[in-house]
Amino acid sequence: MIKKDSILLVLVIATTFIFVSAGSQEIAAEKEFTWATRGAFSSFEPHNIASTFVLGFLQNVYEGLTIRDSESFEIVPALATSWRTISDSEWEFTLRQGVSFHEGHSFTASDVVFSWERAKKADDPASVVARIKNVTAQDDYTVIVDTGTPDPILPATIASLLIIDEDWAKEVGVEEPASATDTETSYITRNVNGTGPFSLAEFDPSGTIHLERFEGYWGAEDLVTNIDRASYVAIGEDSTRVASILSGDVDLIIPFPVSDWVNFQDNDSIDVLTGLEARTIFLGLDQLREELIGGEGQGSNPFKDIRVREAVNLAIDRDTINEKIFYNSVKPAGTLLPPGTTGYDEELNQPYEYNPEKAKSLLAEAGYPDGFSVTLDVPNDRYVKDEDVGQAVANYLGQIGIDVTVSARTRTQHFSRIFRQGDYNTSFYMLGWGPAALDGYSVLSDLISSRTIGDGLGVYNIGAYENPRINEITQQVGSELDSELRNSLIREALSIAKEDFSYIPLYTQPLLWGVSKNIDAILRADDTLDLRYVTVN
Repeated sequence: MIKKDSILLVLVIATTFIFVSAGSQEIAAEKEFTWATRGAFSSFEPHNIASTFVLGFLQNVYEGLTIRDSESFEIVPALATSWRTISDSEWEFTLRQGVSFHEGHSFTASDVVFSWERAKKADDPASVVARIKNVTAQDDYTVIVDTGTPDPILPATIASLLIIDEDWAKEVGVEEPASATDTETSYITRNVNGTGPFSLAEFDPSGTIHLERFEGYWGAEDLVTNIDRASYVAIGEDSTRVASILSGDVDLIIPFPVSDWVNFQDNDSIDVLTGLEARTIFLGLDQLREELIGGEGQGSNPFKDIRVREAVNLAIDRDTINEKIFYNSVKPAGTLLPPGTTGYDEELNQPYEYNPEKAKSLLAEAGYPDGFSVTLDVPNDRYVKDEDVGQAVANYLGQIGIDVTVSARTRTQHFSRIFRQGDYNTSFYMLGWGPAALDGYSVLSDLISSRTIGDGLGVYNIGAYENPRINEITQQVGSELDSELRNSLIREALSIAKEDFSYIPLYTQPLLWGVSKNIDAILRADDTLDLRYVTVN
């Protein structure tokens, strides 16, 4: 006979076991992940993006019709399940059904049309948006994209057109994109409603963002990640970021300081992932103004003279910058197109020689034997060692008589000043460029085409460099389907730009991530963190 007290004890034990087991399962299921980078995130506006950093972050919460897979780095379906050309200039995209936005509305073709029309109104419309002549909804789950002329890379470039909920946008009053300088007043700068695998839980403009798994995500079954909550924090100081990952306060830091990475190769608690980013860091030169900003009283713009532009290029010792500032982790560059992108040519990418004596001679020949003055605008929280490189450049140019004042600002302030919405308010500036779709056309269309052409071309040609032949080539490359001819045209344009000393290519930026041993993440060539592939072990 089983006594009553024994039955009660069994029930208590069983109940306790069930409670503990359920609790253990709940604890096991709650995976949290925290990562840090240098700069605070100022806005969630998806259609006024001038930064790979912002676009990469937003692709965790918003999606395009296509996406670049982090494992293969190939373009794969996202909100579109398939696509095909139906004429020389038209693409048909079949859309994914059963997709919900975070706020609950269903995704349809009208959201794609609305997002394209909205993105066209941005301060600096992306070239992919400007090149699209029309987007129409054939039915709820089919859109026709008309590019006007053949576009061989549309499936890759359209990945950056992030889709927002039309109904939601109208409900909250964000039918038009917030200005790139608006970080507070528009509802969409502080709120998110996408279709991505993570939704916004909390946003602190001082530098912390909390995301959580979107339970209604259409691709939930195929996700690699096991994290439930992801938190982003801004930590500006290199030493503080390193201390944070060593203490376990964060799980991943971008970038890991170049001055420390060699010493941490065999660390017991963190791994340092290294590589080269598909991004060239360069300096741009004002070739339009009659007088340089920061050179008041000189009465001229020396950068209009090709001899001065050559002198500036020859005065900078890229190898020493690589050795002393980057501990040999970058690749000195001779063109704006980084390795691993379509149209890249290793021989063409050989840097200009370091020859300060010839640089001085060229300055004297151009009528500036005593040099001149100019302000160099650089960010201090966007690229690896950006301000340090700016100071090094100033020192090198000072040795040939050019007096450079380095003006360093946060990324938001820097880009707001030098881009079109800031009236290109710079005569000498630093910028990094990761070609859209990893294709050389991005450099041609955005950086070296004349900004007077229109159709979204030359938007980031801040210094107003112009060469008629490059303009012709850009138009041809944009619609050329023959890949061999297309690549040769890209190389021709880059050769012309190099011969014109149009820009000052410096180096391909290093990729350095610090990752806790219990974290798996994929180091991407575009330096963006894809939460879909982050796992906590």
